Amino acid sequence: METFGSGVLISQEGIIVTNNHVVDGESSIEIRFPDILTNYSARVIARDVHTDIAILKIKSYDKSVNGGHPIPFTKNIKKIRSGKEVHTIGYPLGNILGENPRLSSGRISSPFGPGDDPRYFQIDNPTQPGNSGGVVFDNSGNIMGIIMASIDTESIYSSTGAIPQNINFAIKISYIQSLLDSTDYNIDYSNGNNDKMKLEDLIESIEPFSCQIFAKQTINSQAPKNAKKTYTDSEGNKYVGEWENDEPNGYGTFTYLNGDEYVGEWKSGERNGQGTYTDLDGNKYVGEWENGERSGQGTFAFSNGDKYVGEWDNGKYNGQGTINYKNGDKYEGDWVNNLRNGQGKYAFSNGDEYVGEWENGERSGQGTSTFSNGDKYEGEWKNGKYNGQGTFTFSNGDKYVGEWENGRFITKK
Repeated sequence: METFGSGVLISQEGIIVTNNHVVDGESSIEIRFPDILTNYSARVIARDVHTDIAILKIKSYDKSVNGGHPIPFTKNIKKIRSGKEVHTIGYPLGNILGENPRLSSGRISSPFGPGDDPRYFQIDNPTQPGNSGGVVFDNSGNIMGIIMASIDTESIYSSTGAIPQNINFAIKISYIQSLLDSTDYNIDYSNGNNDKMKLEDLIESIEPFSCQIFAKQTINSQAPKNAKKTYTDSEGNKYVGEWENDEPNGYGTFTYLNGDEYVGEWKSGERNGQGTYTDLDGNKYVGEWENGERSGQGTFAFSNGDKYVGEWDNGKYNGQGTINYKNGDKYEGDWVNNLRNGQGKYAFSNGDEYVGEWENGERSGQGTSTFSNGDKYEGEWKNGKYNGQGTFTFSNGDKYVGEWENGRFITKK
């Protein structure tokens, strides 16, 4: 089974925003842009099931969309108000209308969604199946959000006898930004000013960044959803969600007695798939799980302000990852069991920088340290200090070249 929808490229790092229901439960995701013949594969890196947002990352992205040129969206800093003219670009009805994007224009009917939900706003733009996930923007190119859904026509008709017309909803950009904050990616906002652009020119500049999304299901993913159940164990922990074979299977929320909470996918009673774990101290992990452990791609935001984004295995940093520290320091590189191991770059908040090899969390092997005052060391390291052959060049041009031990110069070469 194949489903389809719309999306928008928000970063030339290959990041796309769409609806979660477009890609929920899918085994493969393909992306097609209007000016490119190639179909890209993508994967989900973050999702908010309850608000219906999914963040996708294109695999092996080569910045070919619009020649890698900047994305034309500007940041909306104004309050969403009724009456504002807005537009959406998407792919209604799949390929029935063709492979090129379609424009739909209208106005904001209300700054609130169904039941006055503040996460959404109501628009009267005509939309069809396939528009879901399409970008919503105003006449100045300010990105307002993405299309979510139309009102349930059948239920309204059955309860009122009337058929509603053009009652559609979009997700506010602020809630999309909140999900992006759990990743290491952001919207590549334009620094330009679109106010003086003709609307036709603005739309023409945005269309190349709209995309059509095709999501294919496996046979297993086509199976009926598991029954839902609320279960409280003998220790006082509570699970609410899908249930099969007398254990959590599917999507559910597990609230621990100590206040910790996991919201996401389960398999055979273990956390498996995409999920969010928030502990009592305010630490938060958003990403992939396997057999109850953080495994795959994920983001861990510490309550102290530190944030790690990258690969995990068996609950620890393993593979490529980036950690931003609250004090402004930043490390990008290889990890093994929560320690810096392999090649990596450490940028200090004071402007100093080390690029080279690491072992057990320390600078060890070949590396280069550049200091903010202009000094530079190139050579061998051990246990975080100059050890072995190396060259220290001072900002005034003087050099020490030779053997080092525990950070001290021993002999000339």
